[in-house]
Amino acid sequence: MPFGGPVGPGGDPMMDPQAAMAKMPKPRRKVWREEKLVDDVFLAYMDKIETLPEPDLIFRMFLVLRRGERHLAVRLGDRRQPWQLPTLEPEISPAVEPEDMDEEALQEDRRERLDAIIQAAMMDTWQLPVAGWRQFSRVQMTARRNQDEHEPGARRYEVCIVGECGEPADLAGDGGWARRFLPARDMNKILRERYFDKPELMQAHERTLIEALSGAAGG
Repeated sequence: MPFGGPVGPGGDPMMDPQAAMAKMPKPRRKVWREEKLVDDVFLAYMDKIETLPEPDLIFRMFLVLRRGERHLAVRLGDRRQPWQLPTLEPEISPAVEPEDMDEEALQEDRRERLDAIIQAAMMDTWQLPVAGWRQFSRVQMTARRNQDEHEPGARRYEVCIVGECGEPADLAGDGGWARRFLPARDMNKILRERYFDKPELMQAHERTLIEALSGAAGG
């Protein structure tokens, strides 16, 4: 008899396979939110969410950008240096956000501030405009107790931005940077080797690839 057999106490050996599957315990759904110890100072909470945090609390932005089906990588220095994702570590001045501002207006205000920073950095450093972007995920880092480097409970964020590049301008020759749009397999290799401890970046890359392929099929 290929199917059937006991499923838990008092199982019926003649039970229909579908009924047997229905009685099997279901695995718990794996949620994205995850807490981990970063170092002796911070605990990190990772969320796949588009809600933007306060811009002045963002200390690092990973940019997962594509043009068509190819993905942007940059390199500082000579050919011996590795390719990497464009990464910004901006110093953003705090801004007073009105307490009575509704969430939609608040998000729009934060987006405008971040867009100005992203566009300026991309053009100044790599001479590339960003045609459109959104936050794919964010890691909230909260200062732990029993440390004296930051006030306990203080927050900072590392965010992953996905988007599309516009028409490239000529790359400035005095900045030391190189840029290249790589096929998916080459970007996969970079993410696996250089960012193995940040799975959200691989997921963001996969999402942009799906969107590129969907757009090509729809076009």
